Amino acid sequence: MLLAFACGMAADRAYRYLHEPKGPFAHMVHVGILVPDINAAVAEFRGLGFSDIVLSSDEKGIDRRYHDMPLDCSLKQAFVKGVPEIELLQPVCNSPNPWASELREQGMQLHHVAFYTQDASAELEKAKHFGFVEISEGKWRDKSPGLGKFIYVRKPGDALIVEFLTRTKS
Repeated sequence: MLLAFACGMAADRAYRYLHEPKGPFAHMVHVGILVPDINAAVAEFRGLGFSDIVLSSDEKGIDRRYHDMPLDCSLKQAFVKGVPEIELLQPVCNSPNPWASELREQGMQLHHVAFYTQDASAELEKAKHFGFVEISEGKWRDKSPGLGKFIYVRKPGDALIVEFLTRTKS
């Protein structure tokens, strides 16, 4: 009996090792989905059976930029809890921003995949070597003391955006 238990534990460890995410971005934080109406999207997700959804207040962020220009745009967000999380985004502004034009052209859509990194700026430099360009960046007040920082990158002509997230003290 003890031998069977020990073999089972070893098999479990081997399975977990083989199926653990690996690499510099081993754990995707969330996928971002653009929506034209945050309340309707939340109702749809709840109707699909998702019960743990957190709505955020409208947020302009801090020091946001879009194509190296100041970004003055509120963003309604809701986080559908799960693995990975689903971030629903509704832009609320008329100025150029990384969300509204795509939403107008194509409606609800997958916008980005987000990964936590130790240093978003260092990941940006790596991504540039492979043809990615920075399209937007900014900060938000994090739950812990300090700020969070995001950087959106994508290859010219591609639709999908990769978001690098990091925590910073300032």
